[in-house]
Amino acid sequence: MGSSNFVEWVKEKYYQRKKHDEVPQPKDLAPTIIEIQRVVGRCYKIDIKELEEVTRGQEKEPRNAAIYLLKKHSGVSLAAIGKEFGSIKYSTVSNVVRRIENKLAESNRLSNIITLIREKLCLEQRRNCSFF
Repeated sequence: MGSSNFVEWVKEKYYQRKKHDEVPQPKDLAPTIIEIQRVVGRCYKIDIKELEEVTRGQEKEPRNAAIYLLKKHSGVSLAAIGKEFGSIKYSTVSNVVRRIENKLAESNRLSNIITLIREKLCLEQRRNCSFF
């Protein structure tokens, strides 16, 4: 289909065409940026301000996990995610997502952490939902 950046661009550009009048917009049901940051911060036992810090040449797993989860679960654009994390470029966000996906295939530890964060996000959303 093309490069991963092109595929991500197509997904974001045509996302709105997937909506249906009888189905609530998926973005409305998705966790927010702050919800994901809070849960990631709690799971890694760090302040959410640390997720925004840009440190060139150093990989920060909590920050990368938050970026990955935002891309996969929030419906927020790559550019908006980049802005939240120290004004990084959308291509950098895409590269972080790809690196985390590769590490998930190799690391049970990281896979378990991401699963735990996803479970906590679901629990938090249930608590905040006015329907229950």
